[in-house]
Amino acid sequence: MQDIDNLSGKVLRLDPTTGKGVSDNPFYNGDPDSNRSKVFYSGVRNPFRFTFDPTTELPVIGDVGWGRWEEVNTGAPGSNFGWPYFEGPERTGGYQSLSQAVSFYNNSNINPGSPSPQAAVFPTLSRTHGAPDNARAIVVGDFYNEDTLMFGDVNNGTLYAATLDDSRQVTDIKVFDSDVSYVVDMEVGPDGRLYGVNLISGQILRWNPA
Repeated sequence: MQDIDNLSGKVLRLDPTTGKGVSDNPFYNGDPDSNRSKVFYSGVRNPFRFTFDPTTELPVIGDVGWGRWEEVNTGAPGSNFGWPYFEGPERTGGYQSLSQAVSFYNNSNINPGSPSPQAAVFPTLSRTHGAPDNARAIVVGDFYNEDTLMFGDVNNGTLYAATLDDSRQVTDIKVFDSDVSYVVDMEVGPDGRLYGVNLISGQILRWNPA
């Protein structure tokens, strides 16, 4: 959803006590109760899990896809990740011919009323539903260290470690476990190990990926 005054398809940043928007949010308009004052990111489809980059301190989101792509997204406050007009690196089938989509692609009427209308921010990482990734439902877990993001796929049961460089671009992806379907959350514990939750079995899993 691209309407900045509609909370669908958004990541919100709120005062945890009042539930109101905070004054340094990117679309804050002076009214902390307004929808746009609460918006931090837009253009997301289903951000099922996210964590924070320890270097940038910005959210890193696993956005579950639709027909072709799964995404890992991050960006400056106010970033627009393009849904429903982009999925992964592509224009979204079924939406791209809409007049609103054409305007979006032409970089006009994007985020009307925002401080600086902008085009979509493309994913930090895209995973295709076809070969070679065979992705289905992405889950961003946690940073195992400053430069290693752990993420997985709920349905295909594969867990990955992505290496990020100083500019926070992904330079390498390695599998660190497989055949572990329905891991819906991963967090680094106080002992430095990575823990996960299996939705179906109820098990708490533990890894030492180093």
